[in-house]
Amino acid sequence: MFFYVEFTEENVMKYKKAVEDYGVVEICYNTYPRQQVLVAKRKIRECPHLYCLHPVNIPIP
Repeated sequence: MFFYVEFTEENVMKYKKAVEDYGVVEICYNTYPRQQVLVAKRKIRECPHLYCLHPVNIPIP
């Protein structure tokens, strides 16, 4: 949903790696799970009331 590509296993692996390569960011959402934002992991930890992680993304190291 974040990258606006077709949901396939191949795309999941490709874009999951792309996010991991960013290193210090995580895909999360504010109020609506289908409207993701890319936010620094530190900011997510500091403002848990503003940013929600999808269950597959928990925990943030």
